[in-house]
Amino acid sequence: MRKKQSFSAGLVLNDLALLHFAQGRYIEAEALYRRALAIMEASLRPEHRKMASALENYARLLRVTGRDEMASLIEGRVKAIRADQPKKKSLLG
Repeated sequence: MRKKQSFSAGLVLNDLALLHFAQGRYIEAEALYRRALAIMEASLRPEHRKMASALENYARLLRVTGRDEMASLIEGRVKAIRADQPKKKSLLG
């Protein structure tokens, strides 16, 4: 149960980081994103599909704050995570 609780804490921190980001409080948002990602990575495999959204959020912050190179690296990781996921079948066929 500990891993699930840790992952949940990571999700809460990610949501709080999103709020700070929306308010333009980038320094606080970055600290929260980093903590959220560390918790989530400790709870899941680093390539787990649930990591992709949190990483995207962090990459967006990096872009807004002018750290495009770092953002690109993280976006590449997101792309790799999503490419490794099985494709969902449509209900329409």
